[in-house]
Order: sequence, then structure tokens, then C-alpha cells
Amino acid sequence: MVQARILQGRIEAQEPIPVEWEGQLVKITTMTPDDPILDLDERLALLHGMGAMEFEPGETETIATVMADLNEASKRSMESLTGHKP
Repeated sequence: MVQARILQGRIEAQEPIPVEWEGQLVKITTMTPDDPILDLDERLALLHGMGAMEFEPGETETIATVMADLNEASKRSMESLTGHKP
């Protein structure tokens, strides 16, 4: 399997394409959450190596307020779609 990314309607392979594939018709499908991301462990190790996240004063409260606002907006949106409160 070769992973690729679609950018502006073009396919960019993220790794070398095997020579024996030359001229072959291929099927392209999207990845699912069950598909492994080969360098995920490496990425997670780098992320954890950065240490704990630090917030500026008041930032935690701002995040909580924004999340609550988004939650209410999504509830209103669902109510308008279904005609009743979730």
C-alpha cells in the first residue's frame, strides 16, 4: 500500500511507488479510523516530549465559554433540523 494525499485535484504519493506498479490501474480509497498511520507512534512520542500544555491566565475560562457556546449552537441547530429539543 502506498499512502498519498490529494491536493488541488492532484494525487501526491507520500512514499515511492513500486516499479512493478508502472502502467497499472489503481483504486484510490480514503483512509478510515481503522487504518494504521505508520508514523503515529513517532508523532505521539514527539508530542509527549514537548511536555504539558500551558495556558495563559484566563485562557482556560475562555475555552470553556467558547465550548459551551458551541454546544448551545449545535443544540439549536439540531432542534431546527428535527423540530424538537435533543
